[in-house]
Amino acid sequence: MRLAQFQELNSHLSGVSRFSAIDGRTIDLPQLVRSGLVREDILTAYSPGSVGAAMSHIALWEMAISKGTALTICEDDAVFNFSFDALAPRLIDGLQPSWDFILWGWNFDASLCFEFLPGVSSSLARFEQNRLRANCEAFRRLSLDSRTFRLMSFFGLTCYSISAKGAAALKAACVPLQALVPCLSVFESDPPVCVYADSVGIDTAVNSVVSKLNSYVCFPPLVVTKNDWENSTIQQGA
Repeated sequence: MRLAQFQELNSHLSGVSRFSAIDGRTIDLPQLVRSGLVREDILTAYSPGSVGAAMSHIALWEMAISKGTALTICEDDAVFNFSFDALAPRLIDGLQPSWDFILWGWNFDASLCFEFLPGVSSSLARFEQNRLRANCEAFRRLSLDSRTFRLMSFFGLTCYSISAKGAAALKAACVPLQALVPCLSVFESDPPVCVYADSVGIDTAVNSVVSKLNSYVCFPPLVVTKNDWENSTIQQGA
């Protein structure tokens, strides 16, 4: 059902391939520990659904590494603006050749921090998730003139592109997954400092290192999500 909904909402996209997500309920956790992918305490923080989602993202990073190519990865509840196919490649072409990661969309129930004035000041943005949920169709048809900014912190891996180099860097930094990760404490101190925070999903792990890489965010976003908690295996802890 979710695949059919995705295809209906995003029929304007080209070159989409489905990746069958890993079911966290069927994962052999001791084997993941032995393989070095997770720490033994991971289920004190991650639900089985979160572990499955994390393993799916890591598998796609490994695909980017092995193929030596960039990948664009999205969740199955992502809603793409009609101009994504035209704008995204141009924005990537405008980045440094050494780019690692670009975020196209994130969760609207959390803040986003990016370097709005390069070398001068960052910006902390907040959003109206309920209003977004009611206006996803309007978002699809918006005429957007998005730009890229250096990314500092975010939550929600709604959609992102990652280079082979960036995938290798993320895997090296995030694996093994663990319950506590260092995160940038943005605007709680001046300058921001690193504090340890609970890691409840792969996006938290990515967030703990993204500011150290050549990472960018597209603003305004070209992809959004309703972030429907009631139908999420991650949020519901399944």
